[in-house]
Amino acid sequence: MVNPILIIAISLFGAFFIALISPFVKRTGKIIAFLTIGFDLYIGASLALKSLRTPVIAYTAGFKPPFSINLVVEPFSAVFLLIVLTIGFLISLYYLAHPGEEPEDKFFTLLILNLMGASGIIMTGDLFNLFVFFEITAISSYALVSIRKQKASLEGGIKYLIISSIGSSLFLVAIALLYGQTGTLNIADIAAKLPFINKSVALVAFLLILVAFFVESEIFPFNGWAPDAYQGAGEGISALLAGVISKAGLYALIRLTFTLLDLPLRSKLLIVFGIMTFLIAELSALKQKRVKRMLAYSSIGQMGLVVAIFGIGTIPALKAAIFQGVNHAVSKVALFLLVGMVIKNLGIYKLDDYKGLGRKNPLLGLLFSLAILNLLGFPLFAGFWSKLSILLSTGKQGLYLLLSLILTGAIVEVYYYVRFMKILYERNEEASHLEIHLLEAMPIIAMAAFIIIIGVNPGLITPLFEKASEAIFMKFSYINLVIGG
Repeated sequence: MVNPILIIAISLFGAFFIALISPFVKRTGKIIAFLTIGFDLYIGASLALKSLRTPVIAYTAGFKPPFSINLVVEPFSAVFLLIVLTIGFLISLYYLAHPGEEPEDKFFTLLILNLMGASGIIMTGDLFNLFVFFEITAISSYALVSIRKQKASLEGGIKYLIISSIGSSLFLVAIALLYGQTGTLNIADIAAKLPFINKSVALVAFLLILVAFFVESEIFPFNGWAPDAYQGAGEGISALLAGVISKAGLYALIRLTFTLLDLPLRSKLLIVFGIMTFLIAELSALKQKRVKRMLAYSSIGQMGLVVAIFGIGTIPALKAAIFQGVNHAVSKVALFLLVGMVIKNLGIYKLDDYKGLGRKNPLLGLLFSLAILNLLGFPLFAGFWSKLSILLSTGKQGLYLLLSLILTGAIVEVYYYVRFMKILYERNEEASHLEIHLLEAMPIIAMAAFIIIIGVNPGLITPLFEKASEAIFMKFSYINLVIGG
């Protein structure tokens, strides 16, 4: 039987092994990281497939919850585990063709630990261990953002450190409040005991949890760190922020709010803060002159949209939100990696400097175009089906104000991305030729293939999203699964 604990154990072994041999064998960190994350992905995929038939629970110390720590993989957590590990694997593949940030041994050790922490956030069924994995992910993220020791990197890392530290402190207070009321740290057990505890204390604890995971999910007004962190980080780490760290934070936010919060309050909070994030970020992206900063605000906006749609709370809306979250991860990671290739080869950062690059370099232009058109929901791309599902699920609930705000933000998004594509394909005899190596292009080509294949046949993946949405919707099934009622 494949055990979720293996992901934690293999990651720790890989990180330790890099630290052990790096003084003696140079430049092996990237290979060890690639193999370690590849093994983790294999285990994660095996767990996901098994969870579609029977949820997987790993117990510790020989006791069942709530008397032991447990790791749970059911359809909802399986989707996010696959997102995190697949994106992590593709980023590690990208780094096989690129040098990691110096010092390389520390960089790849941190990368493995970051993915381990994100995986732990998704699998754990225990609040305190959620906090531990939250801290592992956050601390490794600060270090990865600032490892370049450049001014922009240090500034982004310090802002992230300060704001995220406040969030984690509030989360720890929330854990203490809930433990004081329930006498347990198991998420399912807390949910079962909620009707019998002090409602005011519970509400304060839930609001503190919201703030903590709004930080990691890049939700306004707790996302002030994000633009500078994206801008200052290496391009692979910007991709990691968009595709892994924000998705782990999103998972924790949705798991806790859907398991512990009542529907009316949950819906209002997620919809209001989500749509505010979407609109503010899209308008901010419109003003940017640097490509990475534009992509950063776009990423923040998409996270807000996904959170707002989760807030609707119906199974069709949950399915649409999960689908959009996957499309965002794929497209935005591809875009950040493409920008990384341009910076590495040409050293350009501003929008206007991209003039004619797509025309001069057809493969580069094609890959940029595929990722952008997928984000915009162009027909016959994977993003079309998720955007259509969002509009239909919102309209079906009669949320016409929300629908109009989503369309407004989408129009802004179309404008600045079409502007960028126009710059890419403008005539410019001075545009530089870009050497693209197969190995560095492989992860981006893989994501482009996903966009096209799912665009043509979304039925290949939507049944998984259906099961995931049903799993998170039925909180009592989760409680029964973990503690047996």
